Amino acid sequence: MRTFFLRNQRIALPPDALQQLSGITTDPRFNPGAAQWTTIFAHPDFTTAEITVIEIARLHPEHKSAYATFIQALRPCAEEVGGSIVAVTDILFPGTGDLEQHMNFAGGMAWLARFPSRAAYIAMVLNPTYQQAAAFRQEALAEVILLIAGRNTIPRTAALLFGPERPASAFQTPYIAGKSPAQLVDALMQIYPDGGADPSRAQLTRLTEYAGFASEPLYFLNLYAFAPGEAATHDAREHQAYNRQALATVRAHGGHPYLRARVEHVLVSAIPWSLVVLVRWPSAAVFTDLRLTPTYIKAQRHRVQSAQTYGNFVTTKRRD
Repeated sequence: MRTFFLRNQRIALPPDALQQLSGITTDPRFNPGAAQWTTIFAHPDFTTAEITVIEIARLHPEHKSAYATFIQALRPCAEEVGGSIVAVTDILFPGTGDLEQHMNFAGGMAWLARFPSRAAYIAMVLNPTYQQAAAFRQEALAEVILLIAGRNTIPRTAALLFGPERPASAFQTPYIAGKSPAQLVDALMQIYPDGGADPSRAQLTRLTEYAGFASEPLYFLNLYAFAPGEAATHDAREHQAYNRQALATVRAHGGHPYLRARVEHVLVSAIPWSLVVLVRWPSAAVFTDLRLTPTYIKAQRHRVQSAQTYGNFVTTKRRD
């Protein structure tokens, strides 16, 4: 029996925990296999280091309610082992060209949950109540990205740096004022390439014509896959340069990051993601004004150079 303590509560994992996990997560399209679970168990910080689990789900439209049932059960199961839900969002559409072609998860859902350790996450997965709920997940999934990220580098005092969440009406948007959706798309296309690490014309049209464009907060789930080997150092350096140069403009436009963390375990994904970032924006209108601001235009060149593959999902906070 492998035991660990959580807030003075003793939690035990059965000696055959790895075998149990391998037996109950048999579909490799949607669940980790024995190799991934073994890597998690072997991590030196298995019982100590905080993690964030990220799931991005493409759903069968006729079974979306089944996934919602799973989400309802996920929260109490996570809390039972000391975890907490960071966010549950509905995916509107992929926000960049890289993901449009390969991962059109529009209409799906994404969730992020924080756990005090890998052991706590494993304890939740082995919980019979969670397993019953996981059957609804299995029914609903058409495709999934499942990741474990390490320490969140966004400080818990981020609200002091970025301020409280504010509505879109609190921000001036001079760079989009008076422009129609088509004019905004044309203005953006003059600055940013079509597709790849930037939105395609079709994606920009979808964003600027979105019904909540002017007022609805959006949550961008950003994924970076750094180049392998020594080139990864260059990618990480470029990402840091982007953060430094974009910070003031992002703050001025109400950008509020909730998570920035290295991916430590790729459990299910066709792409070996390296970094995950979750950011709230007051609205698509405010975000579009940001992308037309000269200081940001200069900074974002580093973002484009900061990963072998970059993509994001435009999502909205789930209300039910």
